[in-house]
Amino acid sequence: MTASNEISLSKLTPDQVKDHIERARNGYVLSKSGTCKAVSHTFLIWLTTRALSASSTQKAMSTRMINVRNADIEAHNAVIELLKKETKAYKADKLKDNHWTKIKTEDPAELNKIAARIGEYEKHLDVTNDEWNAMKMVTIDVKHNASQFAEVVKWVLDFTNPNQSSLVSRYAYVLEYLARVLQDENIIDVEQIMKALDDTGGFEQALLLQRAYKSGELVEDTNQKAKHEKTIEKIKSVVTQAAPLSSLDLEPRFAHDDLVVMLGLRKGGKVELVSELDVTSHELDSMLSRFDNDDILPTNDNCELVNRVMGLGNLIHEGIELDGSESDKKGGKKEKSHKIMIVKPNRTADGSELILTSQYAQSNIVIHAIPKQKDILGLPRTASMLSERAYNNVAKELKVRGHRSYISMTVDASPLDKEGNPVDAPLAWDLTNSAVPEKSNGWFNRVYFNTVLAKEHKPLDVDHFDPQFRLKLSRQTLKDLDKHIFAGW
Repeated sequence: MTASNEISLSKLTPDQVKDHIERARNGYVLSKSGTCKAVSHTFLIWLTTRALSASSTQKAMSTRMINVRNADIEAHNAVIELLKKETKAYKADKLKDNHWTKIKTEDPAELNKIAARIGEYEKHLDVTNDEWNAMKMVTIDVKHNASQFAEVVKWVLDFTNPNQSSLVSRYAYVLEYLARVLQDENIIDVEQIMKALDDTGGFEQALLLQRAYKSGELVEDTNQKAKHEKTIEKIKSVVTQAAPLSSLDLEPRFAHDDLVVMLGLRKGGKVELVSELDVTSHELDSMLSRFDNDDILPTNDNCELVNRVMGLGNLIHEGIELDGSESDKKGGKKEKSHKIMIVKPNRTADGSELILTSQYAQSNIVIHAIPKQKDILGLPRTASMLSERAYNNVAKELKVRGHRSYISMTVDASPLDKEGNPVDAPLAWDLTNSAVPEKSNGWFNRVYFNTVLAKEHKPLDVDHFDPQFRLKLSRQTLKDLDKHIFAGW
């Protein structure tokens, strides 16, 4: 077969078309193999130099290497910032008279240097702020609320271009997947990591699985998977019978069970449909599970309140060891801070108050939520807290919007066991999922609260705290406060 640059593009034979298809597919296979190799080596580097289990020597070595690269990045950004500043001054004819480009000289080398610099000014006269920012590089660090793997991805693969943020996210997701599935494995070499990716189905499949896992759609046991499938069936049934907002003449190419995903553009208070999206059936199910329409799929008020407060829980720092929390039950290891949820009577004892805070912490963010419906969360006799495991169970049940539509929550301030005897718990929440058949696996989930006073290490709260000012906080304001004030704690 002749080389591609010798082929007349206006007259391809069937054999030539087949040859190009084969080359394209071979190139795609090679690119997938290269991606898996890149992420596998990155994971090995993280495991040996940046993970919690890495030795202090390895961590110090990698930190020095990252610091060297960050110094280069900051020097590059300083050059760009100086060029931006001087170009603006040049454009406005405000360069100072003593600026080196205005110094009179007859030295040919100096004249060439000045001419080159002025040429740079002329070249960048109409550059916008966004374009200036795009010339800069991103430092190698972990941003607030970003994946812990973002740092090693940017470092190892040199993803320091601002336009590479989506690549950083994709690779970080796959590293999270590898850390999860290989956590009990003794990693010896990179081939072992590549085999795990290959067994999964490659980079893209690992990416999909981790995204689904983090969004609460993929669960580890068969019962939870069946519950997810039943919920999706219910949502499809409701959506296909809903009254349309509008319709258009279109023969879809990527419909699944007559459901189509469209891309829209907001313009002038309206939404214009641009194009149909090519989505797989798995991606469609993922989108349906996030279907958000209170008229078609309403949610229960108490479930919505608890989920929203748990959403703010991302502001609470976890995993920090607390001095003095050593326990004989854990071989003398220090306890690590973790989120907990508390329900306690309000000040007038005629309703409840929801608190999201942390245990085993010296300082952290504490979130108080006072429901308008006073008894919506139950009224326990005393302050009551969910254990870490129970908290995670509730969060998993309520996290996904579509699933939450089929969950109702009832409260019991005097819980009894199956024989009708009192349970040593001040409060219980019962979560019932109507998407699955009654009495089947996943239909009912009960979580018990524990008395706060019975805990040796009390959770953080704001009792007896005298604030200097009060204001209403939005979710964004809380994030800003955390970033600029609390993050350093």
